Amino acid sequence: MHQHSKRDAFILVTDHSMESFKNNIPSSMCLEKKKLKGIVLAMYYNGVEFGAQFGRAFLIRSTHTFSKKEVVFACEFQPDKKLVVIKTTLSLEHAIANMESIVQRR
Repeated sequence: MHQHSKRDAFILVTDHSMESFKNNIPSSMCLEKKKLKGIVLAMYYNGVEFGAQFGRAFLIRSTHTFSKKEVVFACEFQPDKKLVVIKTTLSLEHAIANMESIVQRR
């Protein structure tokens, strides 16, 4: 991942990433948008890099504190804007399947 992406960049959490987060962590369905965004941001900051980086795209693997379910945030770093966009939230299983399909195609 880019050196300054977590520490210095502004983090943009898309509506799509929050909706896909709710699909992966059903207990978060009833949370208001502001609280849900806070949970996604906290999990992003507590997460670890996962898999390989492709260009400006990278993955962050994190565990939901209460459900203990692991999710993977698909992100993009825009260095010219010092911006990280959290684009979507995947289940760990979905992220692994995506990576395996990329490896098999090469």
